[in-house]
Amino acid sequence: MTKILLISGESDYAVCVFEQECTLTKEQAYQKCVENGGHYSTTDEECDSDVIEFKSFVFPDVPVEFMKFIKGEQDYDDSKHRDWVVID
Repeated sequence: MTKILLISGESDYAVCVFEQECTLTKEQAYQKCVENGGHYSTTDEECDSDVIEFKSFVFPDVPVEFMKFIKGEQDYDDSKHRDWVVID
């Protein structure tokens, strides 16, 4: 199975904010999504007043080559606002 965490937010650079300022790890955010029916939003304590949205997805095994292809086709600027990561 391939577990995916989709990261987005209300503000510009939501993914950058998550990576640089939030106290949650991507694994913790994924787990909170699972516990909350597939969706989770950060609290002020977790992310300095920025609301970061997460959605969790599980797919049958997705080939690594396909994921690399999709990442390669994604617009770099857009990936600062909305992005996805694989959860191990």
